[in-house]
Amino acid sequence: MTAVGVVVFVVAALLLTSIGGLGIAAAPVTLPAMYLVVRHHRTPSFRAAGAVLGALTAAELAWGVVYAVAGEATPAIWAVPAVCGLLAGYLIAR
Repeated sequence: MTAVGVVVFVVAALLLTSIGGLGIAAAPVTLPAMYLVVRHHRTPSFRAAGAVLGALTAAELAWGVVYAVAGEATPAIWAVPAVCGLLAGYLIAR
């Protein structure tokens, strides 16, 4: 099962680095998958990787939603993703 967790993390990282918003489109699948992986593997390395990747994925998703709804409205374009990312990282790591 550890290999599945590593694959989930690698796929999430690749989606985050892709151009074209694949990370945003896949976030409804990757965020719960990372949460489940971290819950199944309670090691510090899995918790850290899941928290970081989950926070970045949530922030990217929040940025996409804010951009679609409000355009580049300041400070929402950076504040909402920052809060969402921090909250997701905390929730996954705890």
